[in-house]
Amino acid sequence: MAIADRGMGTAAALYLSGAKISGDSNSITLDVSADVAEASAFEQTTKSYLQSLLDWTLAWDGFYSSATAASNIMGLIEAARGAGTKQLDFYPQGSVAGNRKWSGVGILTGYSVGAALADAVSLSGSFQNTKSYIRICKRQDLRSYLRKLCMIAMEKPKVIAMPI
Repeated sequence: MAIADRGMGTAAALYLSGAKISGDSNSITLDVSADVAEASAFEQTTKSYLQSLLDWTLAWDGFYSSATAASNIMGLIEAARGAGTKQLDFYPQGSVAGNRKWSGVGILTGYSVGAALADAVSLSGSFQNTKSYIRICKRQDLRSYLRKLCMIAMEKPKVIAMPI
């Protein structure tokens, strides 16, 4: 893998229900795991496992903002608290076309606000999946797919002559 393909975290983008919250964030971590079921049989010399249910959590750290704009992270967190599920979209290398995205629906499981004498006021929180899976796709793949669907829908129907 070329070093240029690795990317820097400075371009990472996180969206909560379509609103970008990564502008106030400085760390985003997505953890994806799977439950396993043991499937070992007699006469095996090692254990066997089957992958079961997938699970994910997304945690972030950032800075508290007292701005009243609808896109500030604290306002979005307050809106998410107790409001049910929220769409989360995470782009580790930025949200430009062609970059990979992780997307899913989750619930806010908690957040913390901290203040220290010599530091900026911090804000951190986490989301847990609910009834959904995390999807991995590239934006250009989705755009290409939608473009093909539009082209098919715009095609004129072809008349086929059938002998009687």
